[in-house]
Amino acid sequence: MKKTMAEQQDAENTPEQTDPNQDAEDTVSEDGAEELQQSDIDDMMGTNPQAKEQTFSTFEEQIIHMSMLNFEKLPMLDVIFERMVVELNSSLKAYTAANVDVSISSIRYMSCGEAISSIPVPGLLPVVRANPWDGNLLMGVDARLLYAALEIKLGGRHSDPAPTEGRNFTFIEQTLGKSLSRVFLNDLKNAFSQLVSVEFDIERTETNPQFANIGQPNAPAIHVQLDVELDKRKGKVDFVIPYLTIEPVRKLLTTVFYGENIAGDPAWREHIRAEIEHSHVDVRAILHQMKMPMEDVLGMKTGSTIELNVEPDQPATVLCAGNPLAMGDLGRRRNGMMALQVTETLYSKEKLADALDRD
Repeated sequence: MKKTMAEQQDAENTPEQTDPNQDAEDTVSEDGAEELQQSDIDDMMGTNPQAKEQTFSTFEEQIIHMSMLNFEKLPMLDVIFERMVVELNSSLKAYTAANVDVSISSIRYMSCGEAISSIPVPGLLPVVRANPWDGNLLMGVDARLLYAALEIKLGGRHSDPAPTEGRNFTFIEQTLGKSLSRVFLNDLKNAFSQLVSVEFDIERTETNPQFANIGQPNAPAIHVQLDVELDKRKGKVDFVIPYLTIEPVRKLLTTVFYGENIAGDPAWREHIRAEIEHSHVDVRAILHQMKMPMEDVLGMKTGSTIELNVEPDQPATVLCAGNPLAMGDLGRRRNGMMALQVTETLYSKEKLADALDRD
């Protein structure tokens, strides 16, 4: 009986034993991962897109939210990036001396906050100044492309791609990332040069999207994503362009592109101008216009009188497709036909000729 009580006392004083196999399994599960998952990296960087995604209780709220964002389509911007991709296939090959394949993954219109949060992390985020537009745009070079370019530049062509790690970039990696970004920005400048002159300068580089602020989160923006492959090593490059940045050239970017030469063929333009000048159009001469209550209009009967309050010398307005062209006096010719004598033109021939030249 005493021996049993002693054994019980020893059992109470002995610390609880843990399963060594369980500890080994935990160690293996923690140390066995070769690289972090994208969701883990997002959590570490504090940029998890799922955490920032805005939710709506009803479908009507989502419609109202989307209607507040002014997503005006910019067809010419698609052409500019297509030209940029064509130049990148040769300029990146000259920069890395590797086999290069660049293509447009997507061009999406969304809010600035959503576009920035959709950029893959970790990555290098150069904040670019557009002169003379006096605005910023954001560029994103993901870590896979950055490591691939660094290894190829240093001669590691046949080595395995470096794993994506949730760490800060070294000075060498940041320097190479800026140099690589300038190649993309130079080709983007050349693509814009046929439409407008612009310079892109890197102001600073960030690694956390939270610090890469280029506009209000709800401001409309364009998110362009490129797929880049260097010697079968794939990566992505992102561009986030706020509408406020391209406001000085927005009208040019809304133009629908019909040909390869933006300036147009002078001979063809002169032919179109001559044909327009010799074409026939329908015109209308309006003596007077007035507004009436719908009740009076519905109450009209045969014999009803409408007071126009028009003077005998009231001039008439000549319209073409709803646009005023001239003012004139109405009269009657000797053969009994009505006629109108133009007394004032309401358009400028110089402005009309300039408009034809621009078109």
